[in-house]
This record gives sequence, structure tokens and C-alpha cells, in this order.
Amino acid sequence: MAASRDHSDVSSEGRDEFCCPLCLDIFETPVLIDCGSKHVFCSKCIYMYTDKSMTNHCPICRQVFNLNNSRLEGYLFNALKTCKTLCEGCRKMFILSAFKEHREVCVEAKNREAEQVEKLKINSPIHNAPNRHTFKCPYCHYSHLDTLDLVKHCNEAHANERTPVVCPVCVSMPWGDPNFKSINFIQHLNVRHRFEYDTYVDYKQDDDAMMQAAIEASLQDNKETK
Repeated sequence: MAASRDHSDVSSEGRDEFCCPLCLDIFETPVLIDCGSKHVFCSKCIYMYTDKSMTNHCPICRQVFNLNNSRLEGYLFNALKTCKTLCEGCRKMFILSAFKEHREVCVEAKNREAEQVEKLKINSPIHNAPNRHTFKCPYCHYSHLDTLDLVKHCNEAHANERTPVVCPVCVSMPWGDPNFKSINFIQHLNVRHRFEYDTYVDYKQDDDAMMQAAIEASLQDNKETK
């Protein structure tokens, strides 16, 4: 499940817990599917996924599920209507269900994001690009893991770990912040790093554009290999 504790105000880091693993945005009508791990997706996203990929395997754990058995995830549905989060642009609080729409029109937020991207471009010359092929587990420091191995290792060895840590994959990216710690790193991995970036994306894109490209290309690969 995407969340398991009470929230009143949700930090920018904590919003990952309320994000759909498919669209990578705040849930809209979150539904629980009956895969063995009980993963949660936007109702529209999981219907579109099964239609496009023509498969009934969970996008995360790959276990078989029956879409007809999906049901509303009540905790998340209620949390989206009661929990608030801060817009880093205009500094106003919004309930999570309204935050997505606000962010799309908030001029201050768009300007702030553009400024951050420009700073990262200036401070991240291409010849200093870090290793993006293997990573070290931030919990036990087990090394030489590619992205998918890191996801698997952390889910198997550190599933109950809740210590905030810096994501080694994100920090290797052009926009990566070495001081930013994920409050729920395991959830962050499962949402953001289910693909090998090198296979699908252009590193000149921003974070969301890269993830969208990875998802679309991965779905296409799944079709071609069937």
C-alpha cells in the first residue's frame, strides 16, 4: 500500500506515499488490486495499463491480478480529501486532491522549478557526470547493484526500514540533490525506479519526462516480446 500512517500535513518528500506508480502523480480514485502484494494505482491508470499492455500482471510485482476484483483504497481516498501539502511556489496549503490541479496553474511553482533546472544545468557539467550504472545500498552499503537489483535488494532486505536516506539513483541524475532524503525510500524506489534509465531515456530531459518516456518504452517492449 502507498501509505500506512496518519497524516495531517504532508511534506514534499512525503507526497511520494500518495503517488500512483504509473502516472507518478497524486492518486485520483486510488484502487487496490488483488496481486499478492496489494499494490495501489489510480483507477484510470490501472485500466489504461491493462488495456495498452494487454496483460493482467501487476506493473510492480508482476503477479497476476483480476481487474474486476479491484476495490477503492479507503484510507488513501479519505487522506486525499483531508491531508494538506504546501505549494513550494506560492507557499499556500492545499488538500492533496486539489494540489495537482493547482500545481499545473501556479506561476510561482513553475518559475521556481525552472530556476532549479537552470541551476542544475550550470552546476552539472557533462564531463563530470557520475556513474549511473551501479549503485550502493544506502542502508547496508552493499554495492555494485544496477537499478533493478537495488530495487529488489531493498525490498527483500530492508522492507521495514524507515530511516530517511539519500536515493543513490536520483543523486546520480543531472537534477539530483545530494542533501535530499526520502522519508520512505522503499516506496520511493518502487514508484520512481522500476526501470533502467539507460535503456529508455535521454538524460537531458527532466525527472518526470524521463519517467514518462521509460514507462511508455517499457510498455512497448512488453508488447513486442509477447
